[in-house]
Amino acid sequence: MLSRGIMTRKQYEFLIDIHPNGSGSQSAALQWLYIRLIKGLEEGAFGNANLEDTLTAKILDLQDSMDGIRHSLKGNIPLAYAHFVQVLVDSFFVLAPFGLYPEMGL
Repeated sequence: MLSRGIMTRKQYEFLIDIHPNGSGSQSAALQWLYIRLIKGLEEGAFGNANLEDTLTAKILDLQDSMDGIRHSLKGNIPLAYAHFVQVLVDSFFVLAPFGLYPEMGL
């Protein structure tokens, strides 16, 4: 995009300097995309006046989806679920010897 004149050198360097694993790079890219879309609407590149509302909604949906993916990849689980699994595992270890008694004896 830099070589085609779509983005300036300053914008390019800013995007390169953002940490790739952080959420800043995605947010910056979506903001840049939104600004370019609004600029295109102001210049008359798109014919529909209601397109701005639709584009804004779609960009926000995309950002929500990206946040959801990032949250899922973190692997955070609710404490109640982890506690429940721990109780199940502990119960299995306590009851397993009684279940094996008929086959193995003491």
